[in-house]
Amino acid sequence: IVTVKAGGGSLTFYDKDCVSIVHAPGTTFIEVDGGGPGMARNEGTTDTILYVTYLVPTGVALRIDEPAPACAS
Repeated sequence: IVTVKAGGGSLTFYDKDCVSIVHAPGTTFIEVDGGGPGMARNEGTTDTILYVTYLVPTGVALRIDEPAPACAS
């Protein structure tokens, strides 16, 4: 669960197919498993501050390394 702090910059999230979604300051979104690797980027000039809550079952890895999407470079 990710909240973009109000009064800061926005966050652009790219999915595995490099389709982007812009999350404006003051909004909240959920990044769910199964969407493949993604990438988040601050593409503005204002700092982006995020509040993130992870809900992970006991014994499951928090991070699974996969190749970055093509738009990550």
